[in-house]
Amino acid sequence: MQIQRARCYYDQGEQVWSSLMLYRKILDKIEENDYDNLTKRAKVGSVEKFLTLPLAYAKAMGWLLPTD
Repeated sequence: MQIQRARCYYDQGEQVWSSLMLYRKILDKIEENDYDNLTKRAKVGSVEKFLTLPLAYAKAMGWLLPTD
């Protein structure tokens, strides 16, 4: 039962890190667009999202410090 519970927490942590990292990238895109979010879309592409996931997973597992 405790193993299952721990896995649930790990799954939740993975979701948080990936969301945090992707939303941070969206903020970066807004800055790159000179804060023009009415005529330019602040979008993170699929490839960039996919490449972010291993890093988010490593952070969620505690293999990297959050500031890395």
